[in-house]
Amino acid sequence: MSIQAKITALWDRASERYDTHTGHGLNTTREQEAWTAALRAPLPPPPADVLDVGTGTGVIAMLLAGIGYSVRGVDLSEKMLARARAKARGAPSPRFECGDAIDPPGAPDSVDVVFNRHVVHMLTDPALALHNWHRLLRPGGRVVIIDGLWGQDPDDRIPDDIQAALPLRAPDATTDDVRRLTEAAGFAHVTVSDLGDIDRLERELATDDATEIPHYVVTGYKPG
Repeated sequence: MSIQAKITALWDRASERYDTHTGHGLNTTREQEAWTAALRAPLPPPPADVLDVGTGTGVIAMLLAGIGYSVRGVDLSEKMLARARAKARGAPSPRFECGDAIDPPGAPDSVDVVFNRHVVHMLTDPALALHNWHRLLRPGGRVVIIDGLWGQDPDDRIPDDIQAALPLRAPDATTDDVRRLTEAAGFAHVTVSDLGDIDRLERELATDDATEIPHYVVTGYKPG
């Protein structure tokens, strides 16, 4: 089995309980409101066409669709997508389809935003992904990456062979690595910021003593 197949199987297994974890499912009004507020800064105002790569159970895709964005979510885990589609019934609905976050389906210059949350640390080739995302964006469009340096979390364990194949899960990976990869893919005006309000809320709501890894936000623009 390839590393990517193992990663997809890992997410298939995680799908059953993914939304139950603090910071994943956004199961309270406070979480939903905090994330909605946090996303307004890096995103253009709605309406805009957003591609949510590695959409998982569609948590952020649903949130963005609810405030007026046109959203397409792609993921390789069919079990994650099944949960996303079930949640989307009767709501402002994103479109969900099976697709690789590293090489998402879509025409060049076809979206305003390529967005992802908790994804780049699980990519075997984040450099290639960023090049592909750049291609999909319209001139002036932007990439928005929200993640954490999960390789620094001793409680966040995945199989060693998968861990070794993921550059941004290395224990010494930094946000500067993500910034450099983003710039190397052709993005301009790349910035790195935090999500302090989100991190504080998640610490408050957490029900265990797991290590808290803060979020970072990387934003870059396709020239044009």
